[in-house]
Amino acid sequence: MAQTQKIFFLGLGNPGSKYDLQRHNVGKDYILSLAKDLKAPISPNKSILAAAFESHNGLFQWYASESYVNESGKTALKIIKKNKIKPEQLIVIYDDLDLETGKLKFKFGGGHGGHNGIRDIIHLIGSNFYRLRIGISHPGSKEDVTKWVLSKFKPTEKDSIKKAYKIINNMIPVLIDNGIDEFQKKINTN
Repeated sequence: MAQTQKIFFLGLGNPGSKYDLQRHNVGKDYILSLAKDLKAPISPNKSILAAAFESHNGLFQWYASESYVNESGKTALKIIKKNKIKPEQLIVIYDDLDLETGKLKFKFGGGHGGHNGIRDIIHLIGSNFYRLRIGISHPGSKEDVTKWVLSKFKPTEKDSIKKAYKIINNMIPVLIDNGIDEFQKKINTN
């Protein structure tokens, strides 16, 4: 079934260029790379705490968060209130330590899995939203996690991330033509 309801994508990441291309910014960086690919003018929206653009005749709204990751709930809540939508229309794109670099997983609802940005979103809007997780691998030790998520991808990992971005891009027509369930199935079997 074709997608007819508008969908709002929110890519998580920290604000400021010093955080660009860090593991924790993989969701936000995806949105920025898509804007570049589509040659879409992306403009900061201070009232929402995100840079935004739309695509596919307004069917999709894309937001690159300008909140700190741990305060992502503020941006998610502003998007929902401004657009008068339900949380079910929101897809949050973010980094996942428990997936190998570049691996993708898509699901609806659930817990925060230790991700502070997701924890903050759940706190402010509940857990009824979609999550698109992009793997960033685990450093191996819990003590190294903070440093790890704020590190940049190694050259060998950059290809895996580019491939993940490309897979998401290739799945957008599936989302439009066949709806979110088929999109989920295809992303999760990639």
